[in-house]
Formats: sequence, C-alpha cells, structure tokens
Amino acid sequence: MESLDDGTADWGKSEGDFKIKWANAHLVKDFIQEGKSEEYRQWNRDAVKLSKVNLDKIAQNGQNIKLVQLDTGYTDHNKVLGGYNLLHDEDFIDGEDARDEMSMGILRQPGHGTRTASIVVGNKANGRIENDGNQGVAVSKDGESLVKVIPYRISKSVILIGRGRNLFNAVSQAINSEADIVFMCMGSYPRPMIYSIAKTAYERGIIWVCAAGNKVESVIAPAVYPGTIAVAASNPNNEPWRYTSYGPAVDISAPGEDVYVPFKSKRQEDIMVFGSGTSYATPHVASAAALWKAKHSQFLKEHVKEPWQIVELFRTHLKATAEKDPNANGSQWDEKRFGAGILDIEKLLKQKMPVKAAEIKQLLDDLQHAYKGKEKPAQWDLGVRETVHFLWNTARKKLTPGFESTTLQESLTERARISVAAMTGRPVNKVFESYDQFDEDQTERLLKVYFESFN
Repeated sequence: MESLDDGTADWGKSEGDFKIKWANAHLVKDFIQEGKSEEYRQWNRDAVKLSKVNLDKIAQNGQNIKLVQLDTGYTDHNKVLGGYNLLHDEDFIDGEDARDEMSMGILRQPGHGTRTASIVVGNKANGRIENDGNQGVAVSKDGESLVKVIPYRISKSVILIGRGRNLFNAVSQAINSEADIVFMCMGSYPRPMIYSIAKTAYERGIIWVCAAGNKVESVIAPAVYPGTIAVAASNPNNEPWRYTSYGPAVDISAPGEDVYVPFKSKRQEDIMVFGSGTSYATPHVASAAALWKAKHSQFLKEHVKEPWQIVELFRTHLKATAEKDPNANGSQWDEKRFGAGILDIEKLLKQKMPVKAAEIKQLLDDLQHAYKGKEKPAQWDLGVRETVHFLWNTARKKLTPGFESTTLQESLTERARISVAAMTGRPVNKVFESYDQFDEDQTERLLKVYFESFN
C-alpha cells in the first residue's frame, strides 16, 4: 500500500526531495554528494546486497517458477515490458484480461501493479525512459528477466474493502495452477474467509509474501496470518520506515521508503519517481523467494514430503540470513517489531541445504507447522463490520453528485448505529457532519479504525 495518488507524478520534485531528505543517509550520501544519480536511485538493490550475487546459475530454473502477483493489473509501461507472463493472467473483477484500467477515485491506485512488479522484473535502463536508474531484483546484469510475473487483477484499490471474494478466488486459482510464490501488496482486515485461504495456500506449499501494511500500525491481513511471509519496510538509512506496520507477525524488512519506481507524468509519459510503502518492500522478498526456490528446486523435489515445509524452509533461511546490524555500528535491530532484520539476498542464496540423509531428516523434523496449536480466529462483531462499511460508504458517496446524507443514515441498521456511537463516541448525525470535507487525513483515520477494530 502507499499514499493516495492519481497515477501521475513529478520527477523533478521527487528527485529533489529525495536528495534533501537523504543527504546523510548511510546507503546514498556518498552518491548524492558525488552526483551519481544511477547509484542512489538503485539504493534498494544495494540494501539487499544484490551487487554481490551471481544469478547466472539460477537463470534456467527461474523460468520454471510460477510467480503470481495479486494487484491492480498490468500496463505497457516501458519499465516492465517483457516482464509479464500474459498467457496465464487473470481478472477477478470483470472477467476480462488483467490489464490495469487506470481508474481514479478515492483510495484507488492506478498503476500500482506496474510499480510493484517493477521491483521484480523492471528492465535495465535502456534509454526508453528519461532519468531511468533502477532495475528489478530478478533481473540479471545483462538485463535478462529471470522470472516472469503472472498478473492477477483483483482490485482497483490497495485497500480490499468489498473485494474479499476476489482475493479468495484469486488465491484459489493460484493454488489450482500450482503457483510457487504469490505476492500481494494490498491488505484487508482479518476475516475468516481470508484466514481459510491463507491456511490452504500454506498447506499446499505456496510461499505467500504479503505487505505488513502502512500507517495503521497493526499488521493487516493476510500478512497477520502465521502461514504467510509478512514484510515491513526499511529506508535508505537502513532503518524502519516510520509508517510501516509492525509487530510479532512481521518476518522480515526490505526497502520500501523512497524506492525508485515507474509512474506516468501529467502528460502521460513514462517516468520514474521515488515512492514509499510496504508495497515496495514486499516484491523484494517475493523475488528472493523465487530465486531461492529456483536454486533449491531439486532438493525440494527430492526431499520435502509435506508441502508446507517448503514455506518453513524458506522462512528459516530468510530469517537466518537477515542483516541484523545493517549499518555495522553495533546497533540492535528490533526483531520483535520489524522482523529478523533486513533482507540479504546474497546470504540467502549462499545458504546451503544439508547433504547427508540424517541432517536432511533433522532439518525437516525441526520445522514447525505455522498453524499448529493456533485456533481459528473468532467471528468478529457484525456491528463493527457494518459500522466501518457505513463510514466508508459515507465518505465515498459524499463524492457522488446528488448525495443526500439522510438516505445513508436511514439505511444504517440499529445494530450498526449503536456501534457507530460506541466506536466514535458521537451520535450518527454528528459523524456525518464530520465527513462533510472528506480528505486524505480523514482517510487515514478511517483506515486506522477499520483495521484495528478487527484485532
């Protein structure tokens, strides 16, 4: 997830702001001082130690990895051309292909799928985009895409309100198509339907990499569920992003604040600017999962008996190789809130599997099923759900010509009216008055209530 936008941006402002903001940051200060724009624009690759990784041996197996993206769909932005597998794309909104319709509106994120996919398959700078300077994690030094992204279009917004069934159907399709990895840079409140499909995907051996969430503090669903890989965001100073969600559910952190990603200019030209969100941290880890599985595909095929063990083997290697002192200054990474550390792809891919039979058996025996001993979450209060949907629809309909507040108030159930009063401390009519001027700040407050009321 990321901040609101209409799918366009201003390269000049973004570049200037980045250089001022991070003038003294660990990973970029020298490059900024020396005017080396290509180096500081790809700081995220340095953060995960990609420059030291030889991907040549993984290239062949990587093409066999099925990497599914759950997002807003794909576009023809030059940064991601050739990076998609469009033979297996799916649309779960209107049944067409997974092309992003770039629709605008409250909390909609046109082009979000393109930006997140670029972290995986973004082309090497080739002159097609002015002021380029970054490339995908799963892209070789020669510019070869090692893994293709299969886009599943499930929503026009990164906040899955009213799109739970789309998510459920999309993951079911990924399971049926025997996907290896699914990554999702969107979120929802916890609910039984999502819990159920997350558990099923886990038990089928799918590594589901999920954004921890932005600005709501609590880890959102499905990242909050034990079988997924939950990702928080870090910044160019190798510190946690101030707006990342956090908590014991987080497995790992990865670059997410001010990452150089593709946008459109006001004139609809292909450009790149710096964007923030756990949305951008997530595909770093999804890429690492694809490379890890490609490298160890033979071992996994020969020795893993229970599919869920694939997920736990990856989680074990991921955490064991995470960078816990990223600035080499002796500071202690807060593992209780931001996961095991910052993703280190170099160490991850150097991690070896055991060779001796006894060691292999011990490795697998030591793995714990993520859901063992954890009961299915209780059903959440229906009045709270109705309250949040009421607030959401209120805000949305106020942007619609001909809106009449009395219509919405009268349609609210008595159970939800009581819940509105309990949650806000005010009667329904006063809540409506407070939404007369609906803006981004109110959106963030609403989302905070929306997610945290389900924890």
